[in-house]
Amino acid sequence: MSAIRRITCLFSLSPPFSLLLACQGVAQAADSRRAASPAAGAVPASADEGRKTYNVYCIRCHGANMESAGAATYDLRLFPADQKDRFMQSVRKGKGGMPPWESVLKDDNLANLWAYVMSAKVKPN
Repeated sequence: MSAIRRITCLFSLSPPFSLLLACQGVAQAADSRRAASPAAGAVPASADEGRKTYNVYCIRCHGANMESAGAATYDLRLFPADQKDRFMQSVRKGKGGMPPWESVLKDDNLANLWAYVMSAKVKPN
């Protein structure tokens, strides 16, 4: 049954109830279309938020687009995908010359940052 036909059928019910059901149905249909067909080349929302976090806290040392200019910092594009715990621990507690960020970045910030790092992965040469 098409969405328009469903809405028409719903309006034959009592007006307040039918309007509520119609709005709910339209919203659910829109949500399912968005979930089923993400835009081509779209970055997941968490990776987009991670990019924002990276640009505030990480870019100074790790460089634009995670391209490390020297040997002093790790090229995050090469970070192993199977070592998420190591990444989280390094960011929380610090490592080498990197300060700890656990008092600044919360778990959701770290998850978004991880998603961003994984979205920019390159294969090692």
